[in-house]
Amino acid sequence: MAITDAIINYRRFLKRRNCSRCTLRNYMSTLKHFVIWVAEPIEQVSSRSVLAFIDHLLAKRLSPKTINCYLDSIRGFYDYLINDGQPGQTWLCPAARPAAAAVSAR
Repeated sequence: MAITDAIINYRRFLKRRNCSRCTLRNYMSTLKHFVIWVAEPIEQVSSRSVLAFIDHLLAKRLSPKTINCYLDSIRGFYDYLINDGQPGQTWLCPAARPAAAAVSAR
């Protein structure tokens, strides 16, 4: 599945979930910003790339809340790809939150 098709299908998915126009606009804008910024194909994005993206956002002096909104949008897109994307395609979410057990073990 081409990235353009995946993003269009994700937008349709959000519309079916009755997301507001404002939410759709924000998610698509965030996703566009991320896809343009990242230097590798979206299928090969690693958690290291997401951390570099966070550093990029911090350098732009965005607030932590705004950065978390960016991450929620990216995470939502990858969750969509993992659960509802093209069958037979394996996706990993590079923006996934650490497992609770892993966090409590530290």
